Amino acid sequence: MKILSTLLLGVSCVSVALSGQASVTSLNTAYRLSLSNNYNYKESYEQMRAEMEKANRAITDVLPHVALTGTNVKGKYDFDSSAATDVSYESYGATATQTLFNFPEFIALRLSSIAKAGLRYRYAAAREHLTKTVVKRYTSVSLAERLIQAADVELALTKKALIVSEKAYKLNERTKDQVLEAKANYRRALSDHAQAIAMHEDALDLLSATLNQPIHRVNGFSAHFSPKAARGSVRQLQLKAIFHNLGVQALLQEVAVKHGAIAAVATSRLPSVTAVASYNKSNSQNMAGYNSGVPYVGNVSEPFSTHAHGYTTGVEISMPVFEGGRIYTETQHEEARYSKSYYQLLDMRALLQVKTKEDFLDLGILAERYEANRLAAQSDRLAIKYMMQQVALGQKTEMDLLQLIAEYYDELRIMAKTQYDYVNTYVELQEDIGVLNGKTITTIASWMSGSSQNAMPSYRVLYKSAKPLSLESYLLQPQKGEHIVQLASTTSRPELFRLMLSCRNLPGLHYYSLGSASSPTVLYRVYIGPYQTEREANIMLTSIKKKHHQGFTLQVE
Repeated sequence: MKILSTLLLGVSCVSVALSGQASVTSLNTAYRLSLSNNYNYKESYEQMRAEMEKANRAITDVLPHVALTGTNVKGKYDFDSSAATDVSYESYGATATQTLFNFPEFIALRLSSIAKAGLRYRYAAAREHLTKTVVKRYTSVSLAERLIQAADVELALTKKALIVSEKAYKLNERTKDQVLEAKANYRRALSDHAQAIAMHEDALDLLSATLNQPIHRVNGFSAHFSPKAARGSVRQLQLKAIFHNLGVQALLQEVAVKHGAIAAVATSRLPSVTAVASYNKSNSQNMAGYNSGVPYVGNVSEPFSTHAHGYTTGVEISMPVFEGGRIYTETQHEEARYSKSYYQLLDMRALLQVKTKEDFLDLGILAERYEANRLAAQSDRLAIKYMMQQVALGQKTEMDLLQLIAEYYDELRIMAKTQYDYVNTYVELQEDIGVLNGKTITTIASWMSGSSQNAMPSYRVLYKSAKPLSLESYLLQPQKGEHIVQLASTTSRPELFRLMLSCRNLPGLHYYSLGSASSPTVLYRVYIGPYQTEREANIMLTSIKKKHHQGFTLQVE
């Protein structure tokens, strides 16, 4: 096929777009970003700090309390018109108290350390939950990219099948119903393609919101990654879950705190003993004035002052005798809270054992399913190779070949979903046994060291030619006398689809897309056509050019 014209629009914009698209966020990087940027995780940390400080209040109740006092008073008193008194008073002192015996406060001090341990477990559980969320949303983006590639192939297959059916109908080799069915399959493929793109956009938005940073591309699963069944026995993992699951450990500390609260309320009827010591120093000075009764002498003032200081030491004993049933009521309340938490703990342990067993078995099932799909895909590839020869010899029809290729890519799609389910089940199992951490992220990241764009490989086939052609070339090869307008996008997929939507009203437009991994600078391709004459193709090319869409290489083949 001869390239008749090539137009490159917006070179500067292309370089900017490529630099933005080149950045791929690895799983390890996404995990680190989530720990530093995720708002919910920061909220969990601040909540733990607040609860820690609240628990530390119990320490202040048993430590010595010291208070300073001071008074400075100056005034004047008039008793009648013949006498007045000036008053000046100063007093300074200190008081110290120390709890000697108070069971509720001592128990609260012990419970505070248990409560803080529970808070640390809850914070670690929040970290585990964040880790699981990051892995789930990261892998969902990778899965969505692979499903888009599968939808691209499905779209190309159905379009090719529609073209073949229409030509066969003209030769009376196909019925009208078969052509209508091919059109329905093509329309359904268009819908599936749009749904896959929407899924990809949603997954990217969720991941970006989790990391609080825009994410554009992620890694795909490595070609060497093959799911394996979980190691160990179910019973061993169930025991690990009971004793190491962070949620269970946090609830266990809560049960211990509520059990101790019962004892704290019950011992509040016992006497409490507090040592008290104080020291006080005071100075006072009065000026008493009176009328002397002697002419020319008038009022006479006589000062007098007092000085005093002293200290006191003692022990205060307090013991409740009757409080209207308060202790009994509070004891019943704490016992009910303890029973509720205790049965909640038993229920969590029972459900956790069931969940651990399910996740363990699911890993084995998913590993076997992946292996079966992998063998089926290998078989389909061999069958495609032999059917190519049969089509060339006229023993099989082209529709049979298209159907077999569709089955092959269905297997690849199922394998992608199985890998996604396997990774998330693996994460769930790690969370069950309390070992979901950075090491788990490193392990999963080693499975996702590949490129998501190469996840759906093109199968090389022989199509009426001695030289091998890629599946892309086979599906998009124009028939004799036809021409195709090719849009090779160096920008993002949404920009490409906005271009296609804007060109939708052009006459004779039929489009489908197929991702290309052969060129590092071409991210997506769209083929518009075919057109029966070169003139029609060039009219389409000119119409698109007039719209001044940048970042696309346009050519007629």
